[in-house]
Amino acid sequence: MEPISAAASVVGVIAFIGTVTAAASSFMRDFRSARKEIVAIKKELASLRAVLEILAEDFDDPANTTCNLPESVHARIVDATTNCRKVLHEIDDCIRDLHGSKISWANSGKEVTGNLQRKLEAEKSALSVTLDYVSV
Repeated sequence: MEPISAAASVVGVIAFIGTVTAAASSFMRDFRSARKEIVAIKKELASLRAVLEILAEDFDDPANTTCNLPESVHARIVDATTNCRKVLHEIDDCIRDLHGSKISWANSGKEVTGNLQRKLEAEKSALSVTLDYVSV
């Protein structure tokens, strides 16, 4: 796995986080009862973005050794960002599916968004571990 693939994967997820955050903000404005759950998701999105931005900066810095890391670390970064992208798609799909249906939100929205927030947190934690390894 080349460093360029890992860097591109990181940058792509950062961009997608912006899209999902905007959708979550719009949803929260329309569904005031969803505020608590959406705020939790937005916090995870911001935290994930921070981790990814640190990785992106490391890839951009020619003096940094991130590009010289073993191929297995770059592969781990790509795998983790791929998993993040999947969860982000799930969140985006969930928000789009629930948007406009207060009954759906009341029936399953809180539970579904809670599960997605936990999945996002787990993926962010995996990336954080990788970031810790890169920082050593």
